[in-house]
Amino acid sequence: MREDNDILDAIDYLGKAAKLAPTEVRPCLELALAYQDDLNVKRALKYILKAQDLAPKDAEVNFRKAQVLLQNGDWAEGWTAYESRIQLPNYHCVLPKGSDDAPLWNGQVAENKRIVLYTEGGFSEAIQFARFVPLVKKYVGEVYLACPKDLARLFASLNGLDGIVAQDTPLPRHDMRAPLNSLPGLLRLHSPDDLPAFTPYLKAVERDVVQWQDRLKKDADGTKAGLVWQGDRNYRKDTRRSPGIWPFSRLFYMRNIDFFSLQVGDGADVLTDPQLSKVVRNYGLDLLDFADTAALIEALDLVITCDTAVGHLAGAMGKPVWMVLPYAVDWRWGLPVAGEAVTSLWYPSMKLFRQSAHGDWADVFARLGLELDRFTTQQ
Repeated sequence: MREDNDILDAIDYLGKAAKLAPTEVRPCLELALAYQDDLNVKRALKYILKAQDLAPKDAEVNFRKAQVLLQNGDWAEGWTAYESRIQLPNYHCVLPKGSDDAPLWNGQVAENKRIVLYTEGGFSEAIQFARFVPLVKKYVGEVYLACPKDLARLFASLNGLDGIVAQDTPLPRHDMRAPLNSLPGLLRLHSPDDLPAFTPYLKAVERDVVQWQDRLKKDADGTKAGLVWQGDRNYRKDTRRSPGIWPFSRLFYMRNIDFFSLQVGDGADVLTDPQLSKVVRNYGLDLLDFADTAALIEALDLVITCDTAVGHLAGAMGKPVWMVLPYAVDWRWGLPVAGEAVTSLWYPSMKLFRQSAHGDWADVFARLGLELDRFTTQQ
């Protein structure tokens, strides 16, 4: 029920289950997650702590606690608890298991040492946490970054790197290692106020940008907006976060706007519809890696996306990006403010348009349409 947005029914059912089985971890944990989905962080934390009392060493319980704490802005304890993700059975990173016995970096100064940082999880997380790579250079003499091949060209633009190591490529000799997602804790960011002032940290290759600009001159007359409507369908909550293309269609009637697809993989097939293809040009066919995507984003005026890596990329570049979000969202987007569009903590150029009620995309795109009308008049 929780995954189908029947949150109140789920809370009622799970509350009864937790009372009937007070020594069982699962009902308590699921109840905490249901309250988190209802944006009731106080009750979510109450039941996650109960679950932790029952199973203090359970990695999933500790990881879920971390997400609740981070969503609520409690970074001091949140980043520490976030380390439990490494113990999860589905944890994965770009380094093969058991391939690296170098010690983990402890956040201390090591001017004469060499470190390999490495990505974990999905592309979105890699782009988000790449922000902290330049800060590591202040502590460690040489910094290398191991990442998926699709990110290698893009991440080559990061300041503070001595080299990129594409996945499945031998690592250079090194003294220490650290996963990217551990950097906020290692850098002692105890609250959102400790987040260093933002400067765009990813950029496109200039010659690639020029090629896209030349192409767009032929295909666009008005404001140039890139669209992403579908995330990875294998993600457990994808049906909640991905609206599909049809809620976007209310924007297609607006004048002086040209729409371009940044969609790659899942969801791109809808553009085989001849009517849609007249309105949204399928540029996604020519995006081979994230460096290509960055070049196209740089040539556009605006990106409108659901919760995907493309949104993180546009934000990391400092480009205007609007992200449409479900009511219950990933921890990194925080808590809503009266249903209005708010600026992301992580990306100052990103506006978040969150559902006012579970499953209601119509309201999101109505608000976004008004904002888009204002945006185009300013171009």
